[in-house]
Amino acid sequence: MTNENTDSTVPVLLTDVATAAQLIDICSKRGAFKAEELSVVGNLFTRLVAHLPTQPAEEANDEEVPQEQLEFNFSE
Repeated sequence: MTNENTDSTVPVLLTDVATAAQLIDICSKRGAFKAEELSVVGNLFTRLVAHLPTQPAEEANDEEVPQEQLEFNFSE
């Protein structure tokens, strides 16, 4: 693979952010992190969850909702 363009924009959906937060939650419950890593992991979890919209339980349903995108620029 050639490295012609080092800057790229990758769309990240809010569902991706939610999935990452859920993975952190599950892994922490299963003891996947060392004690000295917990504050870093917890801070990441808090930042991820801050980007998610809050939805009251009574409004939650299975209707398809348009997915919002966040854009991250990665460069080496």
